[in-house]
Amino acid sequence: MEDNNLDQVYIQRRKDKGHSFYFRLKRRTSEILRLMNKYYNNPQKILDIGAADGSMLDDIKEKYPVIECIGLEQSREFIKANKNKNIRIIQGDAHSLPFQSDTFDVIIAAAIIEHVTRPEKMLEEAHRVLKRGGIFIVTSPNPFFDKVGRVIGWVMRDRFLKGEKHNIMFNLEKLKKSFKEANFEIIQADKFMFSPMGVPGELRIERIIKSLGLSFLLLNQIIVGKK
Repeated sequence: MEDNNLDQVYIQRRKDKGHSFYFRLKRRTSEILRLMNKYYNNPQKILDIGAADGSMLDDIKEKYPVIECIGLEQSREFIKANKNKNIRIIQGDAHSLPFQSDTFDVIIAAAIIEHVTRPEKMLEEAHRVLKRGGIFIVTSPNPFFDKVGRVIGWVMRDRFLKGEKHNIMFNLEKLKKSFKEANFEIIQADKFMFSPMGVPGELRIERIIKSLGLSFLLLNQIIVGKK
């Protein structure tokens, strides 16, 4: 059964430009857009698994106006919250994607793989509906900092932080192993996001951290697989 109250809290935080949720959403979106631009020229059709209210697809549509943007979401509350008529969000299950094989140029799943009960099935389905040469981009929180966030949620009595359900947490090595088992060619696997709130010069700080071999300090992980 859906927790509509929790959904409404999440929707509001995604829209609150002063909230760390908004920053993290925008930061993940910018990283995904950067990798789309790097690894796939002129995509025509994109699928966002776990699209929520479509905020990420809004930004992608703005960057690629001619692209067909489709979102998949389980929550009816999230789907109703989408106000952009230029993107389409349908209700469905990540374990059984309601699309024909070889349909999409790019598939994204941002902060979703840790929520599904059978991530291997989601990866298998993404591979099936992706066109040959298409790319699948997945982000997932660093497991250590996810635990830190949960502790903070309990201390601050934040219902969303302590109530958000993660079924299986992935470190970067586990993500790479899962992608290989699903027959993806891994073309990039990296960590990103220095601060959950954003700080001046964040991208420069991230580059320095990576150059010093301190990527374990970064909060998020991203992997790109090619079919």
